[in-house]
Amino acid sequence: MIIAIKDKDRVVIGKTITDLWARFSDKDYVDPENVAIRFSEKGYLFACSDANRSADIVLFDDDLINADMDPKIIVKGVIPYIQEILKENGKPVEEDGNWRNALVICNDEHLYDIGVRFGFYEVDDYVCHGYSVELITSVLDATKDLSPEERIVKALSFASKIRKENLFPVVITD
Repeated sequence: MIIAIKDKDRVVIGKTITDLWARFSDKDYVDPENVAIRFSEKGYLFACSDANRSADIVLFDDDLINADMDPKIIVKGVIPYIQEILKENGKPVEEDGNWRNALVICNDEHLYDIGVRFGFYEVDDYVCHGYSVELITSVLDATKDLSPEERIVKALSFASKIRKENLFPVVITD
């Protein structure tokens, strides 16, 4: 689960770590360092929504992570590149070509979203991927007057209560 909220001159990320625990038992997992969020040399943050599916192999590619990011580069370079490295490594891509994951790329000024069908969006407010998305987005919409950190906690609390599942702990960073 990942929530990213654009707020003035920053983007605040909330990443639940319950999915990280599943990584320890995933025999196909390729991440020896358990990296869920990675920062580039150019100041961008990269985070996959569902780390325990092994599709976050893209986080280990320094050429991808350290490239300049803008919409044209993402659509014409990053997305085809992700598709290729996932294919080469036999990572989770559905039969119809869809990716069973999502990737958020952001810095203080931009919030980009590459969704589960490789759809690309530059986002002005927030993006959420993972389980209980409908509940979480309803709370994010209703709490726009609160800080991003408060919105993330309220959204996860509400979804946890309604779904009777614990979506905590969560790592929040900006």
